[in-house]
Amino acid sequence: KNGQELPKSPRFMIGQYVSVHSEVISHVNISHAMVEDGGLYTCTAKNRAGQAVHSARLNVYGPPHVHDIPDIKAVVGKPVEVLCPASGYPLDQITWAKDGVEITSDGKMKVFRNGSLVISTVSSTDAGDYSCTASSRQGQASSKSTKLRVIVPPKIQNPGTVERSLMLDQRTSLLCSLIEGDEPITMNWLKDGTNISRSMDAEVNFVGHDSILRINKLSESHIGNYTCRASNLAGTASISFYVEVKVPPTWIQAPTSQSAVEGQTVSFHCRIKGVPEPAVRWTVKSDGDESTYSLAGLSRRSEDIQIMENGTLVLWRATLRNEGEYSCTAENGVGDSISKTVNLKINAPPRFMMEREGILSVHQGKKVELECRATGDDPVSISWSKGGIELGVEPGRTSITVIRDVEHVSSKYEIESARQTDSGRYECQAFNPFGKSYYHIQLQIWEPPESPENLTLSSVTSRSARVSWTISQTKPKIERFVVEWKKQHESWELSAEDKTLYGQVNEALISGLRPALLYQVRVFAENELGRSKEGRVLQFITDGERPEGTVRNIRISSMSPTELQVMWDQPDQELSHGTIIRYNIGVREFGLESSYLFYDVDRYHWDRTRHRFRLRRLKKFSKYEIVVQAVNRHGEGPLSDIVVGQTMEAAPEDPPERVSCQPLSSTGVHLKWRAPPRSSWNGQIRGYRVLYVPFPGRDEVPARQNTARLSAVIGTTTTLSGLAPFTNYSVQVLAYTAAGEGKFSPPVTCATEEDVAGPPRSIKVVVSGLNSVVVSWLPPLHTNGNIRKYRIYVREIHFGREKSHTKYDRPPSSDSYDINGLRPGTQHQFWVTALTNKGEGRSSQIVTKTPTNNPAPQITSIGWEMFQVWRSSVYLPCRHVGSPPPVTRWYFQGSEANWVNQASTYGTSQLSIESARSEDTGNYTCIIENGETLDTISYTLRVQVIPRPPVIRVHRVTSNSITLRWTNGDIGNSPILGYRIRYKITYGEWLEKQVSFYAEEDTLDDLYCGRQYHMVMYQSNYVGESGASQIINTKTVGEKPSPPPSKDFLVVNSTLAILLLESWNQESCPVLYFVIEYKLSADNTWTVVTNNLEIQDTYSIRGLAQSTAYDLKVTAHNHAGSATRTYQFVTLDSLGSPTSLRGGLANVLTGLGLRATLSILVSVLCLVFASLGVCFCIRKKQVSKRPGRYDEIPKSSTMENRHNLEQQFYATVQRKTPALTPFSSGYEVDTIEQLKKAVRSKVEKIPETASDISPYATSNLQTLPVGARSTLARNETLRLTDYPRPGDTHPRSRPQDGGRRGTIGTGGTLRRNTEGGGGNHRHRRGYSESEEYDSDSDSRTESSNQLDQDKFNPLRYRTQFNL
Repeated sequence: KNGQELPKSPRFMIGQYVSVHSEVISHVNISHAMVEDGGLYTCTAKNRAGQAVHSARLNVYGPPHVHDIPDIKAVVGKPVEVLCPASGYPLDQITWAKDGVEITSDGKMKVFRNGSLVISTVSSTDAGDYSCTASSRQGQASSKSTKLRVIVPPKIQNPGTVERSLMLDQRTSLLCSLIEGDEPITMNWLKDGTNISRSMDAEVNFVGHDSILRINKLSESHIGNYTCRASNLAGTASISFYVEVKVPPTWIQAPTSQSAVEGQTVSFHCRIKGVPEPAVRWTVKSDGDESTYSLAGLSRRSEDIQIMENGTLVLWRATLRNEGEYSCTAENGVGDSISKTVNLKINAPPRFMMEREGILSVHQGKKVELECRATGDDPVSISWSKGGIELGVEPGRTSITVIRDVEHVSSKYEIESARQTDSGRYECQAFNPFGKSYYHIQLQIWEPPESPENLTLSSVTSRSARVSWTISQTKPKIERFVVEWKKQHESWELSAEDKTLYGQVNEALISGLRPALLYQVRVFAENELGRSKEGRVLQFITDGERPEGTVRNIRISSMSPTELQVMWDQPDQELSHGTIIRYNIGVREFGLESSYLFYDVDRYHWDRTRHRFRLRRLKKFSKYEIVVQAVNRHGEGPLSDIVVGQTMEAAPEDPPERVSCQPLSSTGVHLKWRAPPRSSWNGQIRGYRVLYVPFPGRDEVPARQNTARLSAVIGTTTTLSGLAPFTNYSVQVLAYTAAGEGKFSPPVTCATEEDVAGPPRSIKVVVSGLNSVVVSWLPPLHTNGNIRKYRIYVREIHFGREKSHTKYDRPPSSDSYDINGLRPGTQHQFWVTALTNKGEGRSSQIVTKTPTNNPAPQITSIGWEMFQVWRSSVYLPCRHVGSPPPVTRWYFQGSEANWVNQASTYGTSQLSIESARSEDTGNYTCIIENGETLDTISYTLRVQVIPRPPVIRVHRVTSNSITLRWTNGDIGNSPILGYRIRYKITYGEWLEKQVSFYAEEDTLDDLYCGRQYHMVMYQSNYVGESGASQIINTKTVGEKPSPPPSKDFLVVNSTLAILLLESWNQESCPVLYFVIEYKLSADNTWTVVTNNLEIQDTYSIRGLAQSTAYDLKVTAHNHAGSATRTYQFVTLDSLGSPTSLRGGLANVLTGLGLRATLSILVSVLCLVFASLGVCFCIRKKQVSKRPGRYDEIPKSSTMENRHNLEQQFYATVQRKTPALTPFSSGYEVDTIEQLKKAVRSKVEKIPETASDISPYATSNLQTLPVGARSTLARNETLRLTDYPRPGDTHPRSRPQDGGRRGTIGTGGTLRRNTEGGGGNHRHRRGYSESEEYDSDSDSRTESSNQLDQDKFNPLRYRTQFNL
């Protein structure tokens, strides 16, 4: 209390407890409250994280009482605040006096209403006796005194400049002089932040208020910063000096003489110390020359010499020219310089005089002589070795001779009679104390017989091979043949197998081989002299088989919530049984017994042993079983073991359900909900966020700042506390995972319970007679509930004390009350309270009045700010009392309001407006006068109308979202209750989104990339909704697909073309699907491979003809549009080599010659013009009659031909015509008139029959072009397709094959039933914004049917394409 602990008294009891909401509540109970118990009470809460403080004042009715005030200490120049610990209530004023003189709030001393005395800047003159006096209106007073002592902090005089040219062994002293400061003062010295010790050979003397630091003999250890520090109770002062001692150069590390081998790095250290830093200089005398080097520069430039920062000289590659004397000299201008000279000796290692490795061939039994010569510093020694073993002398067979000349040393190794074992690599090694050198000689010993020749492969299977050879006649004759074979990567010595054949044979059968492996085979002939040399090594590959092994090291990586990347290593080569040409990746949801959905991936990086494939459009945060199967030319291998992968987490798709709330108190509600459906979690829910915000009141203008609060919750229940009483709150809940936040639930309204009301906003008491008054009031600003009644209190005061107490209750609709029967001439106090179901609220201000006779005229009504809905009636009262009765006048915005209805009776004047309008908003003033103005009141009327439209702007744009911000403008004197956004894509339907009233921006999600959007906004208040804002247009991020170059897109071999579809994709606007067509370059008919291929890594077109030129047309579609590119490629020949094409139209024309070619071209042009003329004449004569109408019946022969043709092929080949889409040339118009013409021309050409519908509806069957048989991957009839946005996760349904493989080559995605079942039903898909196709029909199209009903209306089309 009052900054001190509570007194220890049995009347004071302190307690605390923990509530059900984990809130610690502490309280102080005071029994038998006394006047001295009043004062400022402070509650402090502490924990390890910090503390919080709350203060409140307790007033106890009674006479003034001032508690004892302790003495005060203040520092000169600092502020000080003293609180007068006064109690008693009510207090009229609190005053302060210094030395008996009252202090006024001016200058640096200020006295505040709460009794605080503040001195902004203390000086020595402020010391003295201070007294605090508290007094009441009744003249009672209490006073206490205290002493203020002023303390002056120390201050040190600046000594000026300190001598800096100090030498070793000199003396110096530092003076620290105090010029100000109150005792006691402590002074001490520090060096480099540490107290000065006795070991520093320094002494400190104190003379009066001066401190002197003396150093009798300076040394290097005395260099540094010295600080003198003085301190007392008021503060600390310090001053610093820097002492520098000059020291001549001395050695830290002197250079020494060295010897080194040529090519080594040599370092001469020359480390010097001194103050200031000495300069180092090197002088080098070598090879008859003298050079000087220093850090500042070199007297002679050298690439192999460098001076380091510490003075060290470095020779990076020492040579014979560097041998000589090296001198290091250092000086710093203090004392004499120092210098030292050392020597460098360079030693040379041995070197051989021969440059190339020696090769020597000798017949078996002949003499061999090997020689090597070397130079270098003595002593040089030479030794011989073979195969890492040192050779010695074998008496009678080998010898070693060494000859030493002046310039070199030579050595000879002699073998008297060469053997086969003597062949090999000989090493001559020369060495001395400074290094080694090596020289090699390859010795070959020849021996019979001749090796077999013409080794060829006669036949080969997957497990065996037959080889044959020829051999020339030799003497003695060959006794046997040895056939050896091994795998290519194995060693002949360790892993080769052999087979011995006796007699004169010329072929052998090798069995026990492995499929599709590369083998090496060799044949030796043997006679009585030994085995022949190794002849030709024959390599061959065994035939392949289906893979026997599975892929290895399958790894699954999660790339996104809808994508998994599968990586694997190819099977062991010995188990592949051939080159792996393709991999099949099967995927299905974890735990399901359904068949795998297979993706086949052709191999095109033949040098890679590790492969990968990305699975797209998977379910979010779902597990998948994945298998991989290797395929070679001979068939499919076994499935790998199942590997399970899981996609990444994503934000929940659905909001929490069944959000409900229950009020707990006037400031808290209990909230509960259920988690979103399990299927929409997309991960593990980490928790929930609760957004709650109070609804604005009808008269809350301007609206409060954004009061929305967000609370994080772990479970599915929470308690919201600290809310406003009797208030409706909008509550929304969202769930979040590690990946992000989900959607908010629909708003739920929660209301808190009632509480006691706040004080009435205003009270007015007017004397109306000798014993009567009129009390008027305004309702509380915060009613906190339904007002049940008002209570008026009247207290009679006699000589400063209460004599009587009366209260009156009035209904909640009343705003004034006439009180009679008061004692004339006596002072009375009046106040008003409001009562709710929770009890009586806080009181209004207390007004004191004394009834008198003949009071002056005065207005009893209270003016206030009034909100009224437009077109409603408005009544403004102006009641008054007093005599003689005054005249009443009304003014609007300063001018007399004669245009409004005014009604006046005795004591009352009322202004009324029958139907309020916006123009009626303003200030209304009531004046009573009787020759002169006697009294006035003013009303502020705000007529609530429909708001003006908001002003919106685009804040941020991404590929799939647009963020809008807005400003409200004129809100019509009523708070905004919500916003409504309408938006649409060009040529699309309007969509609508509701936005909460507290929002400042909003993001439109799930938009299409690269498309134009149009947005308009409305805002609503309590009166109604505004009109539409200005339409704004913006485009989401993204462009049409960008075709890659051919080298990045196509991989071609002899019968296969691999399309790298991933090179088309764009991050900002991903590709939705592809349309792929191809044809022979010499043909004009395109063959549709697939017309709705979803994005994947690769796609293959198989079954192509070898050495053939093809044209490939690829069309990629995304939401921003489509892009088409035509590629040309030529398949390889059977050997996998590029082909130069023969034949073709260009070569034919070249062979005919120029004259024949021109004749053919002229004939063709004449025929074309003649055909066009005939067609034009026929069309003009038969405009109304068109062949191929729906009412014509084809001939029976034609029907039979069609039936036979349909039975001829396994798949249907379709011919595609581009569709009329918003991105095609049919709609690329700049004006409305051009648009109507384009639409009218299209409508006139509406097909009448299903066979006329193009594109992609039903096409005529086409025979395959020559050389293009079996080239279709899969033929799929186009359906209306609704491709998902990049966030969609469910994989699309695909056609199924009844068997394990298709009869025609496959590419892309193929669904196969591993259990042998399957069907070919294809699900119908929805509508896509990127392509607007017509659907199939049995007879007439929907377009023609609609045309029959509505005919053609150009305005419809104008509305369709214009906003």
